Amino acid sequence: MKPTATKNSLSPNPLKKELYEVRESPVHGTGVFAAQKIKKGERILQYTGERISAKEGDQRYNDEISDRAFVLLFTVSKNTVLDGAVGGSDAKYINHSCDPNCEAVLDKKRVYIEAVRDIEADEELNYDYAFERDKGDDGSRDALYACHCGSSKCRGTMLVAAKKPNSKEALKKMKKDFRKEMKKDLKKLKKDLQKDAKKKLAKAKKELKKAAKKQTKASKKKKK
Repeated sequence: MKPTATKNSLSPNPLKKELYEVRESPVHGTGVFAAQKIKKGERILQYTGERISAKEGDQRYNDEISDRAFVLLFTVSKNTVLDGAVGGSDAKYINHSCDPNCEAVLDKKRVYIEAVRDIEADEELNYDYAFERDKGDDGSRDALYACHCGSSKCRGTMLVAAKKPNSKEALKKMKKDFRKEMKKDLKKLKKDLQKDAKKKLAKAKKELKKAAKKQTKASKKKKK
């Protein structure tokens, strides 16, 4: 599972080490904190690491066989990811938040962390990892990517919020399914009616034939 940077840049500001410091986080493990006031749009640090293929990244960190999530991979392009665990910068220590003060920005195939609002000194830096959900996700992986950011906007997981069904699309689908079922039922009803009608017609013909036979016999008796 890998976070993805947005493809824009808010600020060309040069990176300054004195903008932040790394220390223990009350949210999770190690965190990155503002060493001084940081203005909105300011570029704080670059997310670096070994550039590997997305396939190799999935092999290094296999969610299917792990009981906890690994979030050191960062998507750069469709086929390339950064592994922050190998030669990575301090950006790998930035924790997730559902109500972040920073965002990851992709600029010329490099990932930077920039402030999305003014950040006070000593405030912990964070961004929304916004991990994409797999197709058909039933919510069973939410716990693996549990979030403890403590924000009032916390969604309980680092995964993106599950998509709510579109009411118009749902109604359209419902109508379509209803018409399909009605067509199917009418077809069956028509078939059953035709079958029943054939049986009744055959029975009526048989009875008419039988009645005609009786009438013929009765006529012969009268003649005698």
